[in-house]
Amino acid sequence: MMIGVMSALLAACGASDNDQDDDAEQRGSSDGVAAAKADLATFEKQPTSITVTDPVSKPIPTGKKIYMVSCGLSTCETVGKALVDAAKVLGWEMTVLTTDGTPAQIQNAYQQAVRDKPDGLVVVGTDPTQIAPYLKQLQDDGTAVVGLSIPKATNGILWVGNGETEYSGFGRQMAAFAVADAADKGLDEVSTLVTTVSDFPVLVATADGFEEGMKQYCPKCSVDVVSIGAASISAAPETVVSYLRSHPDVKYMAVSGAAVWDSATKAIKSAGLDVTIIGSTPTETTLADMKAGDVAAATAYPQLEAPLSALDALARHFVGDDIPDSKMPQWIITEDTIPTGAYPYAVVPGYLEQYRALWGK
Repeated sequence: MMIGVMSALLAACGASDNDQDDDAEQRGSSDGVAAAKADLATFEKQPTSITVTDPVSKPIPTGKKIYMVSCGLSTCETVGKALVDAAKVLGWEMTVLTTDGTPAQIQNAYQQAVRDKPDGLVVVGTDPTQIAPYLKQLQDDGTAVVGLSIPKATNGILWVGNGETEYSGFGRQMAAFAVADAADKGLDEVSTLVTTVSDFPVLVATADGFEEGMKQYCPKCSVDVVSIGAASISAAPETVVSYLRSHPDVKYMAVSGAAVWDSATKAIKSAGLDVTIIGSTPTETTLADMKAGDVAAATAYPQLEAPLSALDALARHFVGDDIPDSKMPQWIITEDTIPTGAYPYAVVPGYLEQYRALWGK
């Protein structure tokens, strides 16, 4: 009799412990969803101002010669065009050295920059460690070097905008959207995939940010990573479709660098695969896919604001001002907030006027 009572008590305690664990897990899941939805509400608000506020203290010298070496992606080409237009405001001459992103062409372009000895140079997208000898020579010759879409200010680079902090933030935004959207569909646990390109450190940072965001918002959700090299970009559609076919449980795919993965969207649709796609640094193609309902959301890349922030950093260097930290404005675009008008879009309406005011132009 005593044994029966003890067994019943132990079973009851076990059930109680299990119930408590389940309740705690449910509370954790609920808290994560609430945090995701709260953060997403912030991310969905379009910024209204640039992040630099102090005017340049002295008149900015004109006639400066500035170079940029393109990384080979379409987003880098857009940045180059924006730099050319913005440099005219300052009375500077902007030269964009176009490459296909391969190491050989990148090195050839930097060799030309070294020969030409510009006043300033903007590194865009290329890992500074891959071009360290050229950066050193440029700096020895008096060229001021700043960076965009590279992780950190290393190898003598004076300043970096849209670095790993911002790109990691893109990943976090995509995670918040995935968890909030899944919850709205009645899903409290989903399998996700994030894609990246190993040759671009900031895109790796986006994937890392997505993983970290998912751990915070949905610890029970799984995250897989598909990474390709720059030489394999043309195979991106086949790579993703093959992975999704062998992992039918994946319901959300976060894209690190839409310029690389846009081609996968149509391939996924053609294959009849049921997966919600979230993009980052959207291209004109990405926005068209959003309008068609094939991409659910995308984290905006400040492709007009970031180039001006780089020129702002150079301007401050030329007059002897301190260069402030410049965190880029962040915004996640949904179907309801797709920018209207010509591409490229502005993340901050009136950004040019705001920079002109800081420059006294």
